[in-house]
Amino acid sequence: MQTELLTLLLICLETISQEIVMVAKTHSTPLIKYMDYSDAAVLQFKIPEDVHFVSFKFEAEEIEESLFRCEPNDIDVYLKSGSPPVINPDNSELPKHFLNYSGPIKELKFTSNKSCHYINVTSPYAGFYFAAAFIAYTDPRLRAITQQGLTAKCLTVLNAELWVIKKPRPYIIVPEKQEHVVLHPRTNRIFKFYVSDYTEYVILHMKKIKFCVDCTKIKLRVQSHRIPNVNESLYSMDLTKEAYDTKNFNIQIMTVEDSWYYVSFNLDSKTDSEAEFAFTFKCFSTYPSNDTQLLFSNETKIFPLNINSTRYYKHSILRNYASPYLHLNLSYNQYNLVREGSIENFFYSFDLHPDTDGSVPSSVNITNNDMTALKFHINPATDIGGTLQFSLAFKPRIRKKGAAREIGEESKQVTIIGCLRNNGKEIPTWPNKCRQLVCHF
Repeated sequence: MQTELLTLLLICLETISQEIVMVAKTHSTPLIKYMDYSDAAVLQFKIPEDVHFVSFKFEAEEIEESLFRCEPNDIDVYLKSGSPPVINPDNSELPKHFLNYSGPIKELKFTSNKSCHYINVTSPYAGFYFAAAFIAYTDPRLRAITQQGLTAKCLTVLNAELWVIKKPRPYIIVPEKQEHVVLHPRTNRIFKFYVSDYTEYVILHMKKIKFCVDCTKIKLRVQSHRIPNVNESLYSMDLTKEAYDTKNFNIQIMTVEDSWYYVSFNLDSKTDSEAEFAFTFKCFSTYPSNDTQLLFSNETKIFPLNINSTRYYKHSILRNYASPYLHLNLSYNQYNLVREGSIENFFYSFDLHPDTDGSVPSSVNITNNDMTALKFHINPATDIGGTLQFSLAFKPRIRKKGAAREIGEESKQVTIIGCLRNNGKEIPTWPNKCRQLVCHF
């Protein structure tokens, strides 16, 4: 029995060693006790694209610089994607309306005794991850009084390694090109496609679905920006043999422009038999017809994706949003803002696109008949956060009657509903809610 277990363990270790590889190794400057954020040592990692799994390995040790023995310290590590984590181990008060948009913060506590500790992430976002590390905070009122004189001189150093699993690699696909898929049990087939700026939604069409004798279902998952996993995906659907054997299947995927989307297929089978099917996808864009493009009526035409799918107007783009959750297509003005900053400080602003004469418009016209979207880009790594400020001003309505102008009465009560979301849209709904238009099956 022991021989069988040892053989199985060696096989598992050999399999893991073939799949998981180390891509980075680093160490921190000497750690110090936390008093404020400047005391934290920040380590930076870069996650490659199309990674299934990542493991951050941390090990802290005491380096003796005197004859006296060093005692282990308590170490805190906070890990976050996109930017250094915002932390308050001393329970200092964060801003009242503080929002964290770039992912959850993972925390690890251990001692500097050379033991290994891990933070594992399945289906991680590609890009930069940051770890803030320090000797654990102690309330000054509870610190012990130490005797001055001959004491141990120690350096606390944090060593870190980054391990990833990249296989199986996603296969890049293009619109309207049929792909033939053969699914083996207990394996994933993963595909990725790019959604351009003009795409509103994608329809995925599966046909010629052939289940094996003992197959029960095919699992379909869709995720944006990263590979989908068992616990998290934008769309998840079980195609059962009873419902879809030799039949077709369509799914509408609401998309975010300028993004990579991943589709994974998994087969549930008790034996080594296979299932197969063919699939294609097509990109679509919606926009109001020529007669109603300035009136935002409910009439909307749907066209296959082409260069004229989105109508451009002065400073803005007139777009249309379709969703199974809406009874009608929602028209809106989208303003792609221009970032303006300075190297002397961390302050920057977002402005409208300048006119042909170089002047920058200072206002956006918002009415109660349509929705307005402002799109701006936050740089990863360098833009760790801050306060986003909007300036609002109300002006009376001006109507033209021939050559004359009529100034309307200014509204006494005005409510503006604003929604903020990273990598997507949220639709303002009355009286003060935001709704993310994403389908979950």
